[in-house]
Amino acid sequence: MIILKASTTYFALAFAAGFALGTFRVLVAVPLISEFNAVLVELPVILVATAFAARWSVRQFGVPPEARQRLLMGGVAFVLLQAAEVGLWMAMSLTPGAYLDRVSTTAGAAGLLAQTLVVVIPLAVERS
Repeated sequence: MIILKASTTYFALAFAAGFALGTFRVLVAVPLISEFNAVLVELPVILVATAFAARWSVRQFGVPPEARQRLLMGGVAFVLLQAAEVGLWMAMSLTPGAYLDRVSTTAGAAGLLAQTLVVVIPLAVERS
């Protein structure tokens, strides 16, 4: 139960940060500096925010330092993140093909890579 609570919290914090940064990227940064450059600027910020979310969740719920537990926490958060991503695409009436077109771009692939790092970031954070 600890892992599920930590994963859900980790996902929610990371998703909220990503949603806020993504909104800023699309509405402000992309028109100024291009999509790829905007993603490059956003990536370090979202990775730091995700690391803080992982660290806080690990501490809050006392997730054991074992790799298996931390990877499970990250894996569950990643599945929730992908489900939320699909939900957003569906809410915007976009097709699965549009999503695949998006991630097949350099900027989209960089974003997807950053999302996959959600799995391993809990391994890198300290509990205490």
